This record gives sequence, structure tokens and C-alpha cells, in this order.
Amino acid sequence: MIHLLLRQVKTLVRWLLWGGKVQSRSSLERLYRKVDPWGYRQNPDDQLRKDKILAALGDRQFKRALDLGCGEGWITQDLPAEEIVGVDISSQAIERARQTARGESYITCDLNKDDLPEGLFDLIVATGVLYSHYIVPRVLQKIMKKLVLGGYFLSCHIKDWEQFQIPLSKIHEEEFTYRGRTEHLVLYRK
Repeated sequence: MIHLLLRQVKTLVRWLLWGGKVQSRSSLERLYRKVDPWGYRQNPDDQLRKDKILAALGDRQFKRALDLGCGEGWITQDLPAEEIVGVDISSQAIERARQTARGESYITCDLNKDDLPEGLFDLIVATGVLYSHYIVPRVLQKIMKKLVLGGYFLSCHIKDWEQFQIPLSKIHEEEFTYRGRTEHLVLYRK
């Protein structure tokens, strides 16, 4: 109980430090003026994170996958699904993802304001997006409504920054060092 209360206080403090609001689309568009602004494609920690995400999914093959905050499609393009949809708030990131697409589709989407893509998904992936400076808490409910019964939700985030309690059953969990911090990867099932 105290642990949950402390986590909520930390989330509130982080939110207040960001001015009590989520990071704006325009600030993320400024970041994406540069190709691969986070350096995912050159950083060995990001390759490790990608490998661990794909390994956590195992040999499962999905019908429809949704990648939230897909950026330029670094992880999206390798998800094991027949149909893959990546969404990101940055239109520049989405445009770059489309240029290197291997059959997946990409949609500009503000998780806080826009509807998610039509239909249900049996895999939803969220890496580095479920933070208080990116989304508001009610968005998690919207995301969960898009997951089919029996579907999988993969969350991979910096442990110290995590804020949301995912209301699903954990089937895989691990921690590893990512860019000098502890990354928390969890695969859930609905």
C-alpha cells in the first residue's frame, strides 16, 4: 500500500515538474527534425532492448499488432504479426517509418486526443511511451479496450519512470540495464 502511494506521489511530482501537462506534439516534432533523434539504430542498448522485446514474445504469431509511440518504426517493423499498425504523435517520425516500411502501416495519432486505429488487436506494444509527460492516465483504459480477450500487452519502460498499473495478468517479467537505468519489460495477457 505504501509502495503504491509513493509511486503515485512520484508520478504527481514528475507531472508537476513538466508543468502539469504532457509533452506537446510541437516539442516532439522539433525532436524529430533530426533522423533517429533518440539514437536507437546506433546504440547497442537499444538493440539489446529490441532483442529482449522480441524474445519475450517468443514464437507466438499474431494476427494484428499495434505499436504505441512507434517513432520511426525501429521495433514495429519486426513485430511477429500478419498486420502491423504503428502510431506516433510525430508526423515526421511517421513519414520516416513509412519510407522504410516492410508492409506495416503507420498513422499519426495523439494518444491523448485521437481515437486509436479501428478494430481490435491481439498484440499491443508500448515501449517508452507510458510516462506522465507523454500521456494522461485515462489513455490506458482506451488502450485496454483495443486488446482482444486472450491478447497480449507488452510494456517496456524505464523502471523509475513507470507510473501505470496494468490491469492484466503478468506472464513474463524481466529487468535489464538500458542506457544506465533499469528497464522493466513485462508481457501481460488479457
